[in-house]
Amino acid sequence: MANAILAAPNRIEAATLSGGDWLAGSRPNLASRPYGQAAQSNGLNPTATQFTLTLDQPRSLRVLALLAHNLGSLAQVRWRVSLDAAFSQSVFDSGWSPVWPALPTPDMRWSDANWWSGTLDEERRAFYPRHHFTVLPDERLGAFVRCELNDPSNPDGAIKIGRAGVYDGWQPIINFSYGAKLGHETSERIVKSEAGLPYSSGGNVGRVAQIAFEHLSATEARAMMDLERRLGLAGELIYIADPADPGSFTHQAFPARLRELSPIDWVGFDTRQKSFLLEELIQGSGT
Repeated sequence: MANAILAAPNRIEAATLSGGDWLAGSRPNLASRPYGQAAQSNGLNPTATQFTLTLDQPRSLRVLALLAHNLGSLAQVRWRVSLDAAFSQSVFDSGWSPVWPALPTPDMRWSDANWWSGTLDEERRAFYPRHHFTVLPDERLGAFVRCELNDPSNPDGAIKIGRAGVYDGWQPIINFSYGAKLGHETSERIVKSEAGLPYSSGGNVGRVAQIAFEHLSATEARAMMDLERRLGLAGELIYIADPADPGSFTHQAFPARLRELSPIDWVGFDTRQKSFLLEELIQGSGT
């Protein structure tokens, strides 16, 4: 297991978007916060289903993301990061890789229709937001980012992306401590009729993660203060519990906000503690 990553800010908000062939007026949605307002490609030709970001200046990048997308089980993605617009000074090239990584074998059953592909089947996938994350092996300084998508069998006849992301990222030297929690909360309410029958009000189910870093250096603690001041309670970050295991991303990686701000505890010589309570940002959320 690799140490968790908290990725922020999203540098797309100060970037210039270009490339591909997207429905008129929809390409800017790649940079919009409400995930339900999607950019939509004109067809599935790979020349249409790509985009390029020109950052405001060279930036340190660690996590690349496609949020609230409609990419199918066989879709592939390629991310490239460069210091020049011609992409001749490459600092990262993911190559073509699956949008949906294979699950750990113990998560599969021999009777599952998707046993051979190893990817999450459509029935289970429907319960989770459709996000894709690519984690760079370390921080890379880049000024231009290109995303290429190949999904010729997409049943919608077009690729839709609620938001794209190119994030800086923080990763501790010592991971969060045992006792971390990951669970669900829901806005659903149950109302009972006079006869006692339960009726659902509807609502969304979202993840909540509670983690604590108990062995932070002074430098790491200051970085956490910077992160908290930048995000406040409404800022967007990407939480990736285990960056070394893409098969876990569907369950353990998601866009989030800080539900609360917490102090840094000075517990020993050059040792500090900091806890986080993270609430998932769901599709349609503008906060």
